[in-house]
Amino acid sequence: MKILLIISFLFSFGTLAKDLNAKEWLKKFSWISSSEMPRLIKKARKRSEKRKIASYRSIDIKSMSSKYKQLIEDVTKANSSEQVAKMLNELEGKFDSLPQDAKFLATQLLLLKSFRGIFYRFIPLAEKERITHSFLRNSVKTLISNLRVYLPFEHWEAGFNYLAEPFKTKAGLVVQQFKDSSVKGKKSLGVHDMQTFLWKEIYVDMARAVKRIKNLDLSTPVIWDNRVVFGSESFKDDFEETRFRKVGEGEKLLALSSLHFGMHYLNQLIAYELKGSFSLAKDIGKLYGIDGFFAGDVLGVPSARWVKKVKDKKYKKLGTLREGGYEHNMLLAYQHLKQGVRYLRLGREEVRNEPADGFFVINPNWVNPFDENIEKQFKGIECLTDDSSNSCPIRSAITGHTVLMSLDKFYRNPPRDLKSFLPTAWETSSAKMLKKHGKSYPNYSWGTPNNWDYQVYKKHFFPNMKNAKSIPLYIRTLRQSFGGEVLGAPFALFIE
Repeated sequence: MKILLIISFLFSFGTLAKDLNAKEWLKKFSWISSSEMPRLIKKARKRSEKRKIASYRSIDIKSMSSKYKQLIEDVTKANSSEQVAKMLNELEGKFDSLPQDAKFLATQLLLLKSFRGIFYRFIPLAEKERITHSFLRNSVKTLISNLRVYLPFEHWEAGFNYLAEPFKTKAGLVVQQFKDSSVKGKKSLGVHDMQTFLWKEIYVDMARAVKRIKNLDLSTPVIWDNRVVFGSESFKDDFEETRFRKVGEGEKLLALSSLHFGMHYLNQLIAYELKGSFSLAKDIGKLYGIDGFFAGDVLGVPSARWVKKVKDKKYKKLGTLREGGYEHNMLLAYQHLKQGVRYLRLGREEVRNEPADGFFVINPNWVNPFDENIEKQFKGIECLTDDSSNSCPIRSAITGHTVLMSLDKFYRNPPRDLKSFLPTAWETSSAKMLKKHGKSYPNYSWGTPNNWDYQVYKKHFFPNMKNAKSIPLYIRTLRQSFGGEVLGAPFALFIE
């Protein structure tokens, strides 16, 4: 591991880390550039050869450290949220002294720390809207029901309670919920408190996890014991093919990719105004007959109707870029997106030539299906996230039609209002009901969008776009391309 990589993180995770803004965080990471990728890919391929030469079918359980075994025992013995909290606090304090195998597990566990009581804290944001609250509560009930059926172990129930229960902070006060309040004339918006929590707590923890995983040396694979999942009473016959797995550099790279993708989405969530989102969900739900009898339209809810709700003046700020430098969160999001793609590529290069092997935590077969298509997808998304590329040709795998896309424009100069991508006109010139052979039937095209502010699409995504009529063609091409589908899917909301 390069010494500069370690130095770059030195001041990132102290007591002041929670007060850093996105512009400052951009300087704290050692980002992999696209120009470095050929060299890193070559190294990953060399490691891949070593993985094939090594006898991975032979798992030496004696190589598991005593501290790793003790950590698994601590996890499986936890039977209350208090015990989980105590274990995590102690684990944080002794992390640096742990061996590699224990550090890998500890890094995953410590990501839970900031989520204590998250279900309880979230309640006020959802309970104002009955159907949303009911849906979320039923989702949580389904989760606990599934845990009791498939993972009926005390440590899983303790973990669930750790997420669900209120708790007392170090100051002896019950942790605060995310809710609207007013203290001495100062307003506090619950949704903003939630976004602050995501930024100052969850993001910092994820950044710390990135640092810790990068510093692991897994050139000699460590052992993963599935008893940490299924409890100390499982695998009594010690079947290696089901109990033990290996974790090497390839798995480490894929873990880093997953963290960076998560940090990408987290920054997007922080950058834009979310106040009113639950109320809007209720209002749109009523159009569909949800949360009220006979409230819906039996003729359906065309785009024209729900977009009108979104553009209501009470939702004027919803989806707008937050003031106070949050545009830098979009640039930070883009950097994490690029890192996620690059670590995914490096991880794939290391495991791609291996046969399906249940002895690894990440089964190579999971990242190798339909190998040719995956490679095409990589080329598409790598082009869109290349540091030196201002634009990238995206080609439909069906028609061959090609459009030019500049993904970086969306992140480097983020739109002030996401609602600007919504339709501006709809097909309403004909009647809602049509007649043929003396019979009436609905005009299913009525209310479908037929115009947009194409300058917004041109500015942030498609530099060669000529007019609004071409928008459906551009989005269709994107969705039919290798590597573009994941980016094209969100556009469907705005054009269908």
